[in-house]
Amino acid sequence: MAQTAQAPAAATSLLARYKAVRQASRHLCRPLSPEDMMVQSSPEASPVKWHLAHTSWFFETFVLREFAAGYQPFHPDFHWLFNSYYNSLGDMPEKNSAPRSPALPSTRSSLTGLTSTPL
Repeated sequence: MAQTAQAPAAATSLLARYKAVRQASRHLCRPLSPEDMMVQSSPEASPVKWHLAHTSWFFETFVLREFAAGYQPFHPDFHWLFNSYYNSLGDMPEKNSAPRSPALPSTRSSLTGLTSTPL
């Protein structure tokens, strides 16, 4: 019984932490133009736009799909597109392939949609 009572509190805490991180990410990106967010400054660093989408994909894949009853993915292609190194989840794009991320408005929409999903 104690575990059942703790589950909603844990879900609320997790969602609150995720929203805080998203808010911090948006704050860091505020001065960037859409063009700035597409630049890959070095081979070791992904473009900002891709990073935002990948972290949303991670939350969707490992939290929402597992624990939010009836959760529907934001976009069916995102599961493949933003899987950069989790071999057990299936295929992933080649590192040097064509553009790997959707338009910025779609990326921003996924951020908003994920934070409004109940756990």
